[in-house]
Amino acid sequence: MGSALQDSPSWLANLPKLTCLEQLKWTSMLQRDMNNITSYLPVTTSLAKLELEVFFFGNPKPVVPKELYAMLPKWTGLKGVALEFDPKETALWLDWLATSSLTNVPRALWKCDCLDVLLKMTGLRKLDVIQGRQTENTLNVLAQMTQLTHLKLWNAPLPSVIYPIYISTLRGLVQLERLD
Repeated sequence: MGSALQDSPSWLANLPKLTCLEQLKWTSMLQRDMNNITSYLPVTTSLAKLELEVFFFGNPKPVVPKELYAMLPKWTGLKGVALEFDPKETALWLDWLATSSLTNVPRALWKCDCLDVLLKMTGLRKLDVIQGRQTENTLNVLAQMTQLTHLKLWNAPLPSVIYPIYISTLRGLVQLERLD
């Protein structure tokens, strides 16, 4: 067995030098590389999109290391992030999410009871409300998100009591350009 650097891809050592990096996409990475990536990621305001995906088959489910969560606030220009956020570890990422510049939200947000954070995300323009989350509380939060330009609502039957709230919510989204 070698050191973590020897076992990792050779280009990883050059990553800290890329101070103008705008996008990083690494899919099918090993959990070992995910655990070590924060040692190599540059702290830069130009990073706009980060997508890290661990290849796994079955259990255990990939884990985002705490060090990576801690780096998120340092990338102030980040507009898009694709990480497998842990809905049980919201203390590690929810505060950052509220002040982030993300234009879309991580799917893990729908797995925890923390939709009020959406109201703090002033840069948010696109929202994909996943199936089964079209509740009265979700619609009440949506009604306050007048900055949205793109809204995707999965085809789910709405209880008749929620339907008037649904229509009222959509009418209030005055900047909405696209509704799917």
